[in-house]
Amino acid sequence: MQRVSAQVSIYPLRQARLGRAVEAFLAGLRARDVAVETGPASTAMVGELDAVFAALRDGFAAAAEIGECALVVTLSNACDQHAVVSDAEQTFHGSGRVS
Repeated sequence: MQRVSAQVSIYPLRQARLGRAVEAFLAGLRARDVAVETGPASTAMVGELDAVFAALRDGFAAAAEIGECALVVTLSNACDQHAVVSDAEQTFHGSGRVS
């Protein structure tokens, strides 16, 4: 199997309480056999290709049950989880905003 990493961000849309959808999304990710590390602006995950896609499907489905949402994913077979999280944190903290 091929190991991949992903940097993901879920955006609840038209919802008064954003946290419910985000927590449902994270619970869906964590229910699979993937490593998950949350950051200030995104979540990094790493695992086998099939497990990562299954986790993304489960997380999105859980968030979508609560309300409308958008999911942004950057997927790589060349990065490890630490590099993905470090890049996200540097982008967030270095510029004061996420680009």
